[in-house]
Amino acid sequence: MLEIADFENIVTSLGQDKVDNMDWDLIYSRWVEQNGSLRTKKQLQEKWRNYLKVDVKLNDGERFVFSREQVNYIMEQRNCRKRGWSEIREDLNKEPSMTVKTTPNRVKNAYHNETKKRLRLERQNLPVNNEMVKAVSNVDSRATESYGDSEATVDSEATDSTDDKGPD
Repeated sequence: MLEIADFENIVTSLGQDKVDNMDWDLIYSRWVEQNGSLRTKKQLQEKWRNYLKVDVKLNDGERFVFSREQVNYIMEQRNCRKRGWSEIREDLNKEPSMTVKTTPNRVKNAYHNETKKRLRLERQNLPVNNEMVKAVSNVDSRATESYGDSEATVDSEATDSTDDKGPD
């Protein structure tokens, strides 16, 4: 966390947060002066572009979540139309409902997560749609609840059996 604060301070002190074409050589040289070369210039660029830039930055502890329609749109555009991550991001950012803008990295992660989820459901021979995902998660939660109850019953039975050692 301290490293991120240092990086943001360097960028803002140089005034680079207010320009479109940032001078990454200048930012990197200041980074090396203050922190040593813990990261490469490319890593700093990606950190800024994907997480720290004002229009994509999230509050502490907040997660970026795509809606079901947006995920379906990403899947369709990537699978059927073979569009790139940046093109899909541009379309999603045009929506007025997007208060925090997305990045190509977030789009790519959403695509791969959805692909993994669909493959997992196909292996279980379940239909791939949102209702089935909810149904599977409800079954899992009920199983853990009943497991917890049965475990408590076993514990109480165990204590009852230890109390009956016979007449003393």
